[in-house]
Amino acid sequence: MKRAAAWALLVLLCVAGLVAGVLGFIVSDVHAARLNNEAHYQSLWCEGKIEFTLPDKTRVDCLMEDYAVEVDFADKFYNGIGQALHYALMTDREPGLLLIVESLDDLKYVERAQHVAMRHDVRIWLIWP
Repeated sequence: MKRAAAWALLVLLCVAGLVAGVLGFIVSDVHAARLNNEAHYQSLWCEGKIEFTLPDKTRVDCLMEDYAVEVDFADKFYNGIGQALHYALMTDREPGLLLIVESLDDLKYVERAQHVAMRHDVRIWLIWP
């Protein structure tokens, strides 16, 4: 009986985890409503080549003379720094990250990004709507 109860509990926890994951994904999509899309800011800011395709089929958001720049929303800086480092390696340029700051709440992400960027020599620029 205890074994059956343990299996039932395990199945229940697995189902609960799956439901929570799906709901979390849906909620994060709703939260992702933005004032403008990334391409809007990219086109306003980039003075280089936009969406430059690399041999591995990844695309640099803005390829400049000295920098390979990823454009991302401030709350996605973790991904942005990784992409910038990858693009820099692939293009033999310095890594850069243009952070889109849409609210004062985003400044906490900017501070975190600057801390990581200093450690890995990633230049950061900011843009507001």
